[in-house]
Amino acid sequence: MSPFSSDLGVRIDWLQFTIPCIPVFEPFRRFSNSLAADLHDELIQSSHGVVQGRAYSRSARSVRGLLVAYNPPDEVPGDGFVGIPGDCLRALSGREVWRLCNWISAQSLPVRFTRVDVALDDFTRGDWIPAPSVVLRHAENGDYCRYRSHSFTGSYDAGATSSLTVYFGSRHSDRFVRFYDKSAESQGLIDSHRLELVSRGSFAGEVVSRFVSSEWDDSQQWSLTGWISQAIDFRDRSSAPAEVHLDRLPRVEWWDRLSRVLSSVSYSVPVVKPLLADKLWWLDQQVSPTLAIVREVYGSYQYSRYVKRLADVGLSRLREDQLALIRLARLEIQDLDSDPSTLRFS
Repeated sequence: MSPFSSDLGVRIDWLQFTIPCIPVFEPFRRFSNSLAADLHDELIQSSHGVVQGRAYSRSARSVRGLLVAYNPPDEVPGDGFVGIPGDCLRALSGREVWRLCNWISAQSLPVRFTRVDVALDDFTRGDWIPAPSVVLRHAENGDYCRYRSHSFTGSYDAGATSSLTVYFGSRHSDRFVRFYDKSAESQGLIDSHRLELVSRGSFAGEVVSRFVSSEWDDSQQWSLTGWISQAIDFRDRSSAPAEVHLDRLPRVEWWDRLSRVLSSVSYSVPVVKPLLADKLWWLDQQVSPTLAIVREVYGSYQYSRYVKRLADVGLSRLREDQLALIRLARLEIQDLDSDPSTLRFS
């Protein structure tokens, strides 16, 4: 019997998207209300309910309250975003989440998925995914691949549930992995050890696109594990001399067993190549307020010198894939206006 039937569970646990360039609030308000109503209809037919702490509710009002939404002011055009957290999504079946993703994608307003969390739960609490403290020991030993760094928050008390969360990759990047005790985080509502892949930007869009790209069948839910198995790898550094490349070492025991199960799901995960438009969009959404502060404090002349110095430092640190992106982008924009703002959402 497959461990997915009882020991392991996988699902989308956070779904966030933006609706760009909304000139007024009203279309966004209608969209948010329609989304809440659609979720409400799904929950009425579900055997579960929306989780609010330890209570359950199926009212449209409670669904709307669980949506994390930012509404741009009427007089300032901008991006509105909606985040659907795990408290809401876990009340839906995999098929219902798939239908919801299709519903969002089919809206007349332009939608851009900006964050998707794929969660893998071990309900045995150790047979497949070890405690975060064990994962942290592997991290400190350097037993992991595909990320340059790790970090952790919280603490671990022997014999108790752990508030420890172990991260691989930067939490500010477009993709990182984290391990934590979901029982401690959910106050016992979900009793599992969790491995979670957080995807943003083009990675998030690709996860949703592949998830909704075909008609639903029972294997589609488990196909989400393909993203997790591609995201990280654990190798036993103690099994060979230090000069041996990590990729050539045997996997650590628990990860080897889990990887065999994950690889049994037939699903091809494409390589997501970043686009210049994604870089510009990130600058526009995340960096522009900080740059504005620097310019207003130091003046235009010092600001220009500062930005030039940043670009010079960045140029010296470019990787080969980033240099390739520059070459490709130059070919694409050679006949277009040189103003980057014209390419923002291309």
